[in-house]
Amino acid sequence: GIVVRGWDETTMGPRPDIYHGGEASYSTLFSGLVKVNNGYLSLENQDAAGTARISLEASTSVLNLSVNNQKLALGQEYSWTIDNQIDGSGQVIKTGDGVVILGDPATRKIVNTYSTGTDISNGVLRPVTPAALGTGSVTLTGGMLDLKYTNLTIGGLTSMSGSSDYSSGVVWLRTEDNASLGRILTISNGSTQTFSGHIVDWKGAQNAATNIWEPDAASNVSLG
Repeated sequence: GIVVRGWDETTMGPRPDIYHGGEASYSTLFSGLVKVNNGYLSLENQDAAGTARISLEASTSVLNLSVNNQKLALGQEYSWTIDNQIDGSGQVIKTGDGVVILGDPATRKIVNTYSTGTDISNGVLRPVTPAALGTGSVTLTGGMLDLKYTNLTIGGLTSMSGSSDYSSGVVWLRTEDNASLGRILTISNGSTQTFSGHIVDWKGAQNAATNIWEPDAASNVSLG
C-alpha cells in the first residue's frame, strides 16, 4: 500500500510507495491500502486511489478532496465520484469550487468511519448514504452540503455565515428529483449547535454560469 508521513502536502495518483511529504503524482490504478499516518493527502483525480481503502491513522491525518469546476455543455455537471472506503481518526476536507460525490450513487453502499469530521470550505459535497461522512461533525466554512441522495445523521454541524445568494455556507435538503420538502438532517450529539449559515428546503436549478445545481432563493423560505 501507500504510506504518507510528514506535514507537507502530498498529491497522489496510486503507486505502492512511501512519501515523506513533498509532491508526488502517479497514474497507475491499484487496490489495497492507502495509509495517512500524520500528514495531508490530496487526490489529483477521482481515480487516483484506485479501489484502495484510505486509512487516516491520526487525528492530524487529512484527506483533501480538491476539485475545480469545469464548465460542460448546458444541462451537464462536472463532478468527481469518490467511492473509496475512508476510515481512521482523521479528517476529510472539501476544497475547490467543483462537486464531489462521496460514494457511488448507483450502489449507495459506502460506509465511512473516519472520526475527526468533515470540513467543506468551497464547492459542493454530496454524500450518497447516511454513513458517507464518517462519525464526526460537519463544518461549513464555505461551500455546500447537498443531500440530494440521502437523509443524514451527523455528530455536529457548525458554519460561518452563509452567502446572500445561497451558494455558500448552505445545507440543502433537496430530494433526488429536486422537489421541495425533501431530506431529513439529524444532529446526533445532543448538544446545542451554533449554525449561522443556511439550512434550506427549496427547489433549485443549475447556475447558468457554472452548471452547478444551487437552491432557487425565490422558491421557498429558509429553515435557519
